[in-house]
Amino acid sequence: MLVERYPEEEFWQDLWRVTDGNTNEALARLVIRTSSQCRDWMRKHGVNFQPPLSGALHVARTNAFFMGGGKALVNAYYRSAERLGVQIRYNTPVHALELHDGEFVAALAATNVLLPKPAYWRLAVSNQIVNGCGRPGEKTRAANGPRIIF
Repeated sequence: MLVERYPEEEFWQDLWRVTDGNTNEALARLVIRTSSQCRDWMRKHGVNFQPPLSGALHVARTNAFFMGGGKALVNAYYRSAERLGVQIRYNTPVHALELHDGEFVAALAATNVLLPKPAYWRLAVSNQIVNGCGRPGEKTRAANGPRIIF
């Protein structure tokens, strides 16, 4: 819950300042303009928001706080993805993207990277792709959940 409006130009100036100007302005402004639509999408996928905790009022105008922190956010997205039939594959290198007329069709991943010529299989068939990464080797365990290796 944001308590006040966060104008585009102020958002842009803040982003410019924290990146020391090392940002793509066109892409950043696109993200800034469309960020107001994110909250409804996040709620639709199970994310619950809360008012800022006491002492956080200085950021209440520029930040939305989700209940349960980052772990709850990720768990909500995993539950939503599973309901939609998304299969999440860990430690799966993608070797190529299959495109048709410039549109994403599938990600091609090796079934066995030890083979001299890897056999490929379709990892996903979609009109969208989510590309995620993390800190290699970092291990976490969600409460009562599976181990996640980024």
